[in-house]
This record gives sequence, structure tokens and C-alpha cells, in this order.
Amino acid sequence: MRRKKPDKLIRGYMEALGVRLARATCVSYATVVQMYLRYLRKRRLNPFHAGEKDIRAFLTHRPDWRPRRIKEIFHPVKLFYAWLYETGAITENPAKNIVFPYKRVYRLRSDILTTADIRTIDNKLKDGHSRCGKQARLLLELAYGSGLRRKEIAAINIEDIDFKDLSVRVTGKGDKIRYAPLTRRAAALIRQSIKGKKIQGPLFVNRYDRRMDGKSIESIFHRLIGKPAHAFRHACALHMLMNGCPSRILQAFLGHESISTTAIYTQFDKNELKRIVETYHPRGAKT
Repeated sequence: MRRKKPDKLIRGYMEALGVRLARATCVSYATVVQMYLRYLRKRRLNPFHAGEKDIRAFLTHRPDWRPRRIKEIFHPVKLFYAWLYETGAITENPAKNIVFPYKRVYRLRSDILTTADIRTIDNKLKDGHSRCGKQARLLLELAYGSGLRRKEIAAINIEDIDFKDLSVRVTGKGDKIRYAPLTRRAAALIRQSIKGKKIQGPLFVNRYDRRMDGKSIESIFHRLIGKPAHAFRHACALHMLMNGCPSRILQAFLGHESISTTAIYTQFDKNELKRIVETYHPRGAKT
């Protein structure tokens, strides 16, 4: 492989990542590698000649980087050198022997929303009859009732919605497609939202009639609901578990990616997931 200039190097790295990772992840990883390359340039070091010692120096040069952050920074750099090695740009991979014993610990937030909190927020939103108020109610229902991420909500098209089966076609991380169940309340709010509109195109649009992105969706959550979108997804997951939903089924419902979930996606079709929500979700068949 011919050695490229930094900007071409980054583009090549992103193209290689794009085969198996989501666009947002590729951009995030490329940003880290750009930071690493700037670090090397300031010290007049060539990335093709950098060694393990140089990589470790980069990972420890910021006193504010905690172990978790260092591991997050190292992963894109490790993939970068693996790519250079695989393409023949370097003969030895200086990152291959660097290992971090740090293990990520997942903890539930102490301020996770209870079912009572959801009811209180829901009742407050019912008092608002403006377009924004109705929009906020629908967003709440999709995040809590269907457990969707903000970017998944932003990506919904009107034609993705199946009112008969009460389901919505969702584009998740890595552009993976799944079908998420809709509560009856969500379906009713969507019908109100699209009344008189085209039967195709984005479900959520801004004042310029353009699709909202994830940041715009998050802004509405904070401004009108007072909580981040992911707080309702977390609450949805916890409340379903508390109602006895098996964790394997919950993985499929939330669209979590892992080695063990690939088979799960094939085991539960959208009708089965619809039944699961009616059984385990607090909204259930009653709404």
C-alpha cells in the first residue's frame, strides 16, 4: 500500500470501517485517530514508524483521561494500526500487544424514571394542545412505549408504520432493520400527526418541512419533556424486566447488538414482539 497523506489516510480508514460500522461510529473513530496523528506531528513522529512506546505516551499524555476514557481512545487507534498492517503499509503492528485490564461496568442511573414519574409527565403533556405538545406526547410514546433511540425516532418514515399490525420499521445502529411494536396510544397519536399529510416521507419534520435529526429530537425532549430521550428507553427496559420480561426477549425488543442477539432477531417476528409488549409493558393492551 502506498503511504498516504494524513487526510487521505483518514478517508481510507473511514472507508475500511464503513464496511462493518455505522456512519456515526466511523466519524467518531476517525476523530480520535486525527487527534492521535496531530499528537504525533507535534512531536515530529511518523505514524508509520511509531512504536508501542509512542502509542502508550499518547494514551497517558492527558491527566484528565480516566481508565475508561483511555480505553475508548485506544480502540480506534488499535483498529487504525490493524488496518495499516492488513493493507501492508506497515510490517509490524505496534498496537497489538497493548492490553488494558480495565473492564467497563454498567450501572443503572439512580434517577431512573418510575412508572409514577411517567404518569406525571404524561399528564402534564396532555394539558398541551399545541402542535409542539402533541409532538412531545408522540415522542414520549415512541421512546417509552416502543423503547426507541432518538436517532431511530428521527429516521422513521410514514410508510414504515403498519397500523394494522401496530408495528414500525426501525433503522437501528449499523443500519440494521428491525420491527418495533407500537402501543395503541402511539398509533392514535401518529394518525393525528399525519392527518392531511403525504403518505410518505419523514414522520417528524421541522418548520422548514425537513426531517428532524437526532439532536433536534433530543432538544424537544429536554425543552418540552424535561428529560433526555434515553431516560425513557432505560425506563421502558427496566419496567418490562420488573414485570417479568426475559432479558433475551428484551434484547430483541430494544435492538441491542451482541454475539448472542443475532439468532434472537430471527426467533421473534413483529407479531411475537407485539404480544410481548402487550404482556410485559406497563402500557400493554390497556392503552
